[in-house]
Amino acid sequence: QGVTYVVEVSVKSSAVREIRARLTDSAGQNTVSRVLQVGTTWTVISFDTIQFVTVPSVELGLDLGRSEASVWFDNVIVREAPG
Repeated sequence: QGVTYVVEVSVKSSAVREIRARLTDSAGQNTVSRVLQVGTTWTVISFDTIQFVTVPSVELGLDLGRSEASVWFDNVIVREAPG
């Protein structure tokens, strides 16, 4: 049994592109990684993930890759899913 978390972020870019969102545990291991499509208007992107490993903390990484497009983030939330 794991704990389900919701990752949610408002995002837009100066050009359509992909970014990668990842959660990394305190040992430096990626526990989840998602490729997200980003457009030129503000959009709320969210995904659920189940964390099976009990760790004291996780870090959210937003990898932009090598694109020259600017990316803006707002309202970044990682929370335990209800239920």
